[in-house]
Amino acid sequence: MKKIISILLLAAMLLTLAACGAKPAEPKTSSALDKDISPAQAEEPVKEQEAEPEQAAEPQQEAEPRQEPASEPEAESAEEEKIDAQDMVGEKDATSYANKGLGIRVSVPATWQVLSDEQTAQLMGQLAENVDSESLAEALSTAGSMCDMYAVALDGGGDNVNITIEDLGILYGIALDEEKYLEIGLKNLEGSLGQMGITNIRVEKETFPFAGGDRFSALIKADFNGKPMYERMVLLKVGRYMGLVTSFSFDEGRMNDILNCFEAY
Repeated sequence: MKKIISILLLAAMLLTLAACGAKPAEPKTSSALDKDISPAQAEEPVKEQEAEPEQAAEPQQEAEPRQEPASEPEAESAEEEKIDAQDMVGEKDATSYANKGLGIRVSVPATWQVLSDEQTAQLMGQLAENVDSESLAEALSTAGSMCDMYAVALDGGGDNVNITIEDLGILYGIALDEEKYLEIGLKNLEGSLGQMGITNIRVEKETFPFAGGDRFSALIKADFNGKPMYERMVLLKVGRYMGLVTSFSFDEGRMNDILNCFEAY
C-alpha cells in the first residue's frame, strides 16, 4: 500500500513539473512593454513640454491626473508581491489543515489522519529532520514545488488526499490560468503514469465543485495491479502559485467524499 501512495503522490508532482517545463506560445506574445514605448505615445510628452512656457499652470494640473492611472497598476503589483512562499504554507495538526494563501481548510473525518511534515517527508523518501514551515517555504522557492499536506484514511483502504503547491514564476504566473495549466500538464501525465505500471488510463478534464466554487480538475480512471483506481486533481491558482488538491481511492464515491469536506477559509 505504501507503494501506491508514493506513486500517486509522485503523479501529482508530475503534473506540476509537466506544466512548469512547458513553453506555450502565449507568453512570447506579451507586448505590454512595447505599447508603453510606442512612437505615438512618445510624441505626446514633447507637445506638452512645448506648451509649458505659455501656460505653465495648466500643464501641471493636466499632468497630475495622467500620472494616476500609471500608479494604480504599481499598487496592484505591490499587492501581488506581498504573496510569497511563506504565505502559501498551511497550518496542520492530526485532524485538520488550513491554508490562508489558497483560501481553503478542512477537518478530516475521524477515520482519517493528517500526516506531520516529518511523516510526509519520510513517505516521499526525503530526510525527515527539521521539517517545518520555513523549510517547506524554502523548498517552494528553490525547488519550485512542495507537498504541503498529506492525509490518509486509517481503515487500510488506501484512500488519501494531498496538496502540492508550485511556484510558476512571474512570466507563467501571468500567462497561465488554471485551465491552460491543466491542458499543458495533462499532455504528459498519461504517459508518465503508464511508466509506473498503471494501465487502462483515462483522463478527463472537467469542473468540480470545491470549497464553495467550481474549479478546473482532472479525473483519472485507471487500473493498478488489475484493480480499478480513481484520482482527482483540483486546481487553485493564487497569484504566481498553483495549488493542486489530489484525492485518491479505489472507490470513486469515496474519492469525492474527502474533497467535499473542504471549505473556503
